[in-house]
Amino acid sequence: RGNTTKMLGEVKQENLGFGNDRGEYYSTTATITFFSKDKALYKACGEEVDGKVCNKKVVENGDGTYRCEKCARDKSTFKWRIMLQINMADATDNTWASCFQETAEQILGVKSDELGYWLETDEEKYNAVFQEATFKTYSFRMRVKEDNYNDESRLKHTVVQV
Repeated sequence: RGNTTKMLGEVKQENLGFGNDRGEYYSTTATITFFSKDKALYKACGEEVDGKVCNKKVVENGDGTYRCEKCARDKSTFKWRIMLQINMADATDNTWASCFQETAEQILGVKSDELGYWLETDEEKYNAVFQEATFKTYSFRMRVKEDNYNDESRLKHTVVQV
């Protein structure tokens, strides 16, 4: 069951992910139809704490420094992180999914620091990256999990592997 290939319509029909705290995995082949690119990038801490990199969003202090609330420190640098919202479709249905750093870089064909540079210096080039990746078809390894937001239960799809 964990390695099942499913159409997106089947995933919805079977209510995959509902009532399962850890989420359920499935594989699918789908085409990316749309990127929500307005919040695709964020400035993250990037500090290594206990052997793990802190990926929390930093706040700009207004004096060229950045504050990480999690690490409780001010710093002069940050690391760009990608957090994509993509719409994917197959012949049966479509769904929104989250796509984080490594899988997002794979799909976009660009590293996060490069994308961040273009976001701040060349909007045309930035937009072209997304345009280039739209309507490409991939085999996705997905996780679907029930998520509660504002007393509303919904399914959250995340790309695990591309």
